[in-house]
This record gives sequence, structure tokens and C-alpha cells, in this order.
Amino acid sequence: MARKQRKQVLREMKALEKRIVGRATAHLTALKTRRHETELSVAHAQQIIDRMEAVLDQLPAHAHSDNFPKHRVSAGWSNERFVEISRKIADSGTSAD
Repeated sequence: MARKQRKQVLREMKALEKRIVGRATAHLTALKTRRHETELSVAHAQQIIDRMEAVLDQLPAHAHSDNFPKHRVSAGWSNERFVEISRKIADSGTSAD
């Protein structure tokens, strides 16, 4: 039973990660191409872009795999870590500093 629950959690995390990456990538592309339409300075826009790219780079590559492990995930993928990364992506898109 525990294996099925882990698989379900991993499936949910994968779906959430796809949604987050998709939205973050869309916002990143929009910021890069349409920065001149905002009130952001070049430096501020670049800071936001750098932060978003840094957070996207932190996402684990194994999350894209369709294969689920039959043992405990050991690559540092914890629910708390996923929530932390998700919040960083969300915060970096709306950051005003």
C-alpha cells in the first residue's frame, strides 16, 4: 500500500512541477521579450530573470522520468523541498526588490 501511495504522490508532484515550470518559463520569456513594456529598469528585470533561472535550474532532472522507483526516493526530493522550490518560483516572478 505504501508503494502505491508514494507513486501517487510522485505523480502529483510531477504534474505540479510541470505546471510550475510551464508558468515560470512563460513568465520568464514574456519578461525577456516584453521588458520594455513594464516599468522595471533593465537591472531590476535582469535580477528577476537571474533569480527565476536559478530556481528553475534547481529542479531535479529525475522528476521528468516516467519511471517510478520501487524504493524510497533518495535524491533529496522531499515534500518540503518541493514546496520551497515552488514558493521561490512564485516569489521570484512577483519580487519587487
